[in-house]
Amino acid sequence: WRRNITPGVTWRPDNRTIFAIECYNPILEDVYTTKIGKGQSEVRIGFERWCTDKIAVRAGLLSKYYHTIGFGVKEVELKKLFPEVAFDLDYALLEGHGMGTHFLSCTAKF
Repeated sequence: WRRNITPGVTWRPDNRTIFAIECYNPILEDVYTTKIGKGQSEVRIGFERWCTDKIAVRAGLLSKYYHTIGFGVKEVELKKLFPEVAFDLDYALLEGHGMGTHFLSCTAKF
């Protein structure tokens, strides 16, 4: 059995900016450990800023070992190919230990 409680706090200083912090699997004993292991606490910190009504930039830290950077584009329209569909595009890079993983997603709204 594993508890699924994630304490977190968000702060929205204005309508375009969000800061968030959460602690996944909070275990106070391992806050200062340098070992990577199963069941270790993870502090996650994130930031999102909408530069325009349609473009956002994002950055974050996952635990002590990984960081992310990315962007999103909202309601991209390709009228010639899909006249009644709007697309949201999101890209993120998760990097840690000298290796990276790219995430790309597309959501269609019709």
